[in-house]
Amino acid sequence: MIKENHFLSAGHNYFIVFSQLVGMIADTIDPEFKVLPDPSAWDAEVQRLNAAQHEGFYWGSPVGLPATGLRAIYEGQARFIQLQFLHNTHQEPLPCTELRDMGYFSGIYVEAFERFLELADAEWPERMNDPLIGLFLLICDLLINPTRGLLLDVTSFENLILDVDVGVRFTRLCFVLRELPHLKQSITDYSKEEYITVSEELTENAGYDHPMEGLNAILKWLEEASGLPKLMEEYRTFKYGPTYLPIRVFVSHFVALCQDKIQRPEFFCWPGTYLAGA
Repeated sequence: MIKENHFLSAGHNYFIVFSQLVGMIADTIDPEFKVLPDPSAWDAEVQRLNAAQHEGFYWGSPVGLPATGLRAIYEGQARFIQLQFLHNTHQEPLPCTELRDMGYFSGIYVEAFERFLELADAEWPERMNDPLIGLFLLICDLLINPTRGLLLDVTSFENLILDVDVGVRFTRLCFVLRELPHLKQSITDYSKEEYITVSEELTENAGYDHPMEGLNAILKWLEEASGLPKLMEEYRTFKYGPTYLPIRVFVSHFVALCQDKIQRPEFFCWPGTYLAGA
């Protein structure tokens, strides 16, 4: 794909994606850009980085591939949440070796976890309640919820790819974990406190925003985005206006999800634990 004439650069692609996304959301809830980043200010940055031949932002620039990609991360997160749930609902949980023999750890479903172990210099756990698996799911949660470009404005355009590319975030956080081996045993209670404190140590060392910063930005949306109160009333009644209908449905559910996640981030990170019993 990167050899096609119409492919400019990875950085340019992300600028296009985020400017289109923010533009559609702004038309729906924040036309004056009181809380959302204003993408019109980004064009000059794209041109500056292109002119400076900054890697990742000019035609023909090298494209570095991360350790694994978005699909493998999503599939790995889903599979390990499922197995975590099964572990917590069985009286005699099966060890990981038996789960592997049964075919649960194969192909795309285990690719991200195996790369996680490799980059973090960790060994395969024996059981699904091992803290390492809880940590893998926390890192997945951090990966797929970048903050810059939508919830928070872009402040370092040179680092846009590092900030928003899920595979790159995966690679950086795994390398951080290699340098902080004590975190491998940090998830034992699956609590909100663990979610917040371990996330803080990981993101601070990787140069990322804490996930609660992005979630708290949603509270500002609710206070200052002129179109959001009406949209959330549509969400409550499920009677949506016809303009930008898919955007209205998705944005309202996203805001509602973030409101819940602010209160209980641990539930959304480790649902296999919280849905399995008391």
